[in-house]
Amino acid sequence: MKIGIFTDAYTPAISGVVTSIKMLAEGLRASGHEVYIFTTKLDMPNEELDEIESKYVVRFKALDLPFKALSGYRFSMKLNHKASYIKKHYKLDVIHIQTEFSMGKLGIKVAKKMNIPYVYTFHTMYEEYLPYVSKVIDKYFHKSFFSVLKKMFITPINKNAKVIIVPTKKVFDQHENYLLTGDIRIVPTGLDLDKFRVEVDSSELKQLRSKLGINDDAFIFLSLGRLSKEKSIDIVIRSYANSQKGKNSVLLIVGDGPASDGLKDLAKKLDIDNQVIFAGFVDWQDTIKYYKLGDVFVNASKSETQGLTYIEALASSLPVLVQSDECLLDVVYNDYNGFLFDGEIELASIMNDIEKNKNKISDLKKNCSKSVEKFSKICYANSVQQIYLDALSKKE
Repeated sequence: MKIGIFTDAYTPAISGVVTSIKMLAEGLRASGHEVYIFTTKLDMPNEELDEIESKYVVRFKALDLPFKALSGYRFSMKLNHKASYIKKHYKLDVIHIQTEFSMGKLGIKVAKKMNIPYVYTFHTMYEEYLPYVSKVIDKYFHKSFFSVLKKMFITPINKNAKVIIVPTKKVFDQHENYLLTGDIRIVPTGLDLDKFRVEVDSSELKQLRSKLGINDDAFIFLSLGRLSKEKSIDIVIRSYANSQKGKNSVLLIVGDGPASDGLKDLAKKLDIDNQVIFAGFVDWQDTIKYYKLGDVFVNASKSETQGLTYIEALASSLPVLVQSDECLLDVVYNDYNGFLFDGEIELASIMNDIEKNKNKISDLKKNCSKSVEKFSKICYANSVQQIYLDALSKKE
């Protein structure tokens, strides 16, 4: 099949949505399909693009959205012109829309022009993100704005989708709230598990420790992901301060985002800025080194739809310490591959206990990688491939 995936955000941006799309494309290509990514333009010289990027990723000019919380997302215009261009140059069989915004609308136009079916993945529970787009709108117009967002952006894509994909039961249970109707299927996002199972040379890890200024025997709590308010990294920092202040440990925070400055200020306010290390943005290819460097992965977010970084950590044999959440029912098993906590006080208590019990950490590590085998990108691609075939069979 020739498959067109439409998304507003793609590499080098790092997010669960970007990872999901990248893994799907790689898995489908490994099965012999031709997969094109239609997305927004990247400011990168052509000579820096690899073969896949230059041949199969089609980028259109776009404008940055005027919201810091949505950095990495762009808005594209002149969609009819772009749709005609795609119809002329790409003989697609099926379309997969991965966004509700401009590139999603472009996907609908292409599907109509080419008379081919499309499927739609609903990734993001936007109600949890509205406060970070506009506090004023969220405070005074939350209900009406959210209603308009659903009717203007979600319903038009949902309306003619042959199949709708959601990543977890947590998202499926919200389908009525988001006006999702029709054939809705749960398909967990897959990952390239082998990438995280490789061994990293001890000398590389030692060099990385030295670069970050971490003592050889310091215990490392690792937080990795986008630094934004909904990720609740402030809870992790406060819990760390209450349990680890003055101890031989560090909280290593890897990633960047709109909450970065505020989190740094919080660490200073709690007088633990000498123990909290902000590593900043790290290339996706290098994240394995940080997973291997950590002793425990920690995350307090309740906004995840699947928690891909949790699966990455577990595939890297890194135990996880994460907030209890419905999306983790088939991912984290308490006292087997990590620990689930409920709230800031319990997190601080577990942090205190786990840092002192290295034998327990060693036991958990043995179970981590095998516990996420079902999340391979090949399983993911096979499931979505069947959905494409089902969508083609429904073509009117």
